[in-house]
Amino acid sequence: MVLVIGATSACTSARPTDSAKQDDFKRDLQLASATTMDLAAPKVNEALLTSLETGVVDGFDNTPLFAFATSWYQAAHHLNVSRHSYQPGIVVYSKTWLDGLPADLQHILTTIPTEITTDGREQVRRMDPILIRNLARSGISVHEPSAAEREAFAKIGRPVQAAAAQRGGAQARALLKALLAR
Repeated sequence: MVLVIGATSACTSARPTDSAKQDDFKRDLQLASATTMDLAAPKVNEALLTSLETGVVDGFDNTPLFAFATSWYQAAHHLNVSRHSYQPGIVVYSKTWLDGLPADLQHILTTIPTEITTDGREQVRRMDPILIRNLARSGISVHEPSAAEREAFAKIGRPVQAAAAQRGGAQARALLKALLAR
């Protein structure tokens, strides 16, 4: 089953993204391409919130929903609604674990209707404007990049995409090519 988490954007603590400065876009892109962590681990969430609050880390890249779920928004002062990547989620079962379940439970877990995923995606997308408005109400300055700013950000990101696809091998390169053709 694939879950939808949403489009990611960059939140920063110290200073907002200046649309006229390429360095700010590069900083946001570095947030987006930083080493990933097991974000489900409570200690990682606490450590990042503390790092944001103390200035050790200037920002994070994630969805508005995740910003609220982790409370990271509490240490942010600026949101660049770049929507520069899309964060899916996936549920994977251990075959050993799944095979150990009664047949009725196996059936339930392996025949989840597609519309549950489709409905979930639509619901998450409907939440974003509300969550962004709530971030603004909490005192975070919200910047919605113009089309030109988005293109400048995308241009800076293309080499990062290409490098990631190269590291991922032939299938990753084919996937990136298909996505860019859309």
